[in-house]
Amino acid sequence: MHGNHRTDVGGSVASLLMNWPQLIPLVVILVIAATALGDGPATQPATDPLEFLESKTLYYPRAYEAADIDGFLRDGGIRLDYKTAQGKQTAWLITPANGVKVERLWVVAAGNATLALDLSPFCRETGLKSDAFVLVDYPGYGLCEGKPGPESVRENVKGAVLAAAEKTGIDAEKKPELVCAFGHSLGCAAALMAVEEFHLKSAVLCSPFTSSHEMAELRIGLAKDAPFKHQFDNRLGLKELQKTGGHAWIIHGSDDETIPVAMSKTLASEFPDVVNLQVIKDAHHNDILFAADKQILKAMADARK
Repeated sequence: MHGNHRTDVGGSVASLLMNWPQLIPLVVILVIAATALGDGPATQPATDPLEFLESKTLYYPRAYEAADIDGFLRDGGIRLDYKTAQGKQTAWLITPANGVKVERLWVVAAGNATLALDLSPFCRETGLKSDAFVLVDYPGYGLCEGKPGPESVRENVKGAVLAAAEKTGIDAEKKPELVCAFGHSLGCAAALMAVEEFHLKSAVLCSPFTSSHEMAELRIGLAKDAPFKHQFDNRLGLKELQKTGGHAWIIHGSDDETIPVAMSKTLASEFPDVVNLQVIKDAHHNDILFAADKQILKAMADARK
């Protein structure tokens, strides 16, 4: 979850969400939604106004500049093309320099207003010189076709991992212990989908939410029984780790203004045998990768053991 939310009109949006069929025309709802729910580019309006509000809250698709792609490829990065039900998809792979044999494969998923290649400098600076990183974009993001949603994101994650397996020799289906997941914000949900799909045993999660429905309750006052279509529930991935004897390292800023640290504390309390939680004093949502760089690198080193 990313971006600055204007809470001064949040109450109005909450009321509309719970009563919109009886209140005002769709066009007014959409105008208020665009004002209230963030500064990123909007997705196309859905037929259902509630679904439009969900999409507006969750996703901020962006396209790449040609220079970003050229720079990544020039630095030795590899473009991975594959297809899903949404159409043509592209992920990105960083492999060890000088032909070093790959020991671990990291599935890396970014936040909702971030492109996969935005995390390439971070991956290159981890110091994990024998590890490869597959950076996943979501449908509608970067070069990927289609629309983002829980199932389409899951398809992209699975397709990216399988494509990376061909290039690295790390077979996630046969050797899940050699694959680790990393995510930030919405990317935590995508990373935990990789955990579910391939029965992975380790994940490093920065600023995760508990579920997208609970985020909507918090941010826009969505009723608990509202029909929420874009369901991401991070408890499912943690249950998979619990089943396989795996672990999650959760790192969250104490001053996160977008996803409250209380959500990570909830996950830690519900899965005490799985989650190792570190709260970073004075860190926020968008600076956590920098404010907690030492803690994140330590967690990644522990996760790959």
